[in-house]
Amino acid sequence: MTEPEKPPIPPDLADAFHDAVVLLSKWRFGRPEPLVSFKMLPWPISVICELVTSFDESVPENIQHLLLRIPIELPSELPGFTYAAAARGCLKEIAARKARFEHSEKL
Repeated sequence: MTEPEKPPIPPDLADAFHDAVVLLSKWRFGRPEPLVSFKMLPWPISVICELVTSFDESVPENIQHLLLRIPIELPSELPGFTYAAAARGCLKEIAARKARFEHSEKL
């Protein structure tokens, strides 16, 4: 039996992920985690990334270029620039930045 085909990423979620990647690229030391608008509410960029981790389609080139400039580390178990791989890489970078920011505040 074959698995049912997964639905594509909803356009509003794809847009929110794009905005989250832009905000991640601009996020600087000492600032709180950026918020992005999704469904007319503010959400932390980490939440948007979590929502995107189940989508396997390729990320558009404009997002790929942003991700390469951050840079994020793509998980090896998820080949290529899929939304799932990009989101997991972003989550790893967000966690690393939060840890760095928290560590420096304690010094």
